[in-house]
Amino acid sequence: MNRQLKRGKIQRYDMSLFYKFQMRTDGPEIEKLRMELAGVRRITIELEEKPEMRKFCRSYSNLVDSISDILKDDFGVRLHEEKKFINKVWKMMVNNLNMRYGSNQHGFLNESLQTGRWDCDNAAFLIFDVAKQVGINARIATAPNHAFIVAGKFFLETGKKDRGKLYSIHELKSKHPVTYGMTSDVESIQSASYNSRGVVKYEKSLYDEAILDFTEAIKRERKFADAYLNRGSAYADKHLYEKAIADFTEAAKWNPEYIGVYHYKRGNDYANQRLHKKAILEYTKAIDLCKKAIQANTKIIRLKQRCAEVYNNRGIVFGKQGLYDEAILDFIEAIKMDPKHVKAYKNLETAERLKRESVQKQA
Repeated sequence: MNRQLKRGKIQRYDMSLFYKFQMRTDGPEIEKLRMELAGVRRITIELEEKPEMRKFCRSYSNLVDSISDILKDDFGVRLHEEKKFINKVWKMMVNNLNMRYGSNQHGFLNESLQTGRWDCDNAAFLIFDVAKQVGINARIATAPNHAFIVAGKFFLETGKKDRGKLYSIHELKSKHPVTYGMTSDVESIQSASYNSRGVVKYEKSLYDEAILDFTEAIKRERKFADAYLNRGSAYADKHLYEKAIADFTEAAKWNPEYIGVYHYKRGNDYANQRLHKKAILEYTKAIDLCKKAIQANTKIIRLKQRCAEVYNNRGIVFGKQGLYDEAILDFIEAIKMDPKHVKAYKNLETAERLKRESVQKQA
């Protein structure tokens, strides 16, 4: 490693320096070692043999090596020091390497290398690879729209404003009532990589390619509800409704917050086509399922948020039909379910105004 990086704990290491490093050799053995890194495997999935793929793989490998050396030599992190490792690696990433927590265009790891913005998935991959180099037993855990590092009896939560917080493993269930998996297997971890790539293809309306990626994600983590949900959406857009229903049902099996999502999406489709009565029927089915799920899973906050969204959308459809009393009741229910639902407050105000105007006209 280039020793100019190592000036003591106070120095703010410039992350751009890592990208200037070159591997001492670039033979088959180095390539093999590089592919053992979860982040390198992720980059190869993201870039699909594009010319710049090797450059990003090399940059990432150098970054992992450099952080590992600093942790071991400057900070004295040793085997089985999981708590010290998690505290030091996150603080160094934010304070010394000037990394910032935040999403990129596609949430890809190669984008994080370019922008310095690291979301939960990419930060988890980097910390996981560094842990392996240092000799720390770490795993990546996946939860709805989230990934985080578990090491020994602790787990690290990264979040907005570059905050990272260490928690005891005993707090995991209360923080994350739903988790899909927790593994140190490099290939299993790539379920998140395939899901991310599938989302990009789905957004480009490349439904067949997206379905293949979501399927690869599910092969690696059978409980991955987000991948089932995404694949179901792709099937629905291809009008393969039986397959869509099967995937939405499977998604709800592993994550109760996705209960009723099929009816919710169908309701949205009907609403966009101005088929208001059909939309209301679908929204009502979704609401009934959500309310039952909330009674059985009171700790899952997102269930209430999802139910609030359905109430809000059904209220909009009622409003378009001039059924302002029904609309007002739905917006009130949405606010009860999610007091932070800004749109529901605005829609409630609009519905009450339109009702007053309607009454005045009739008078």
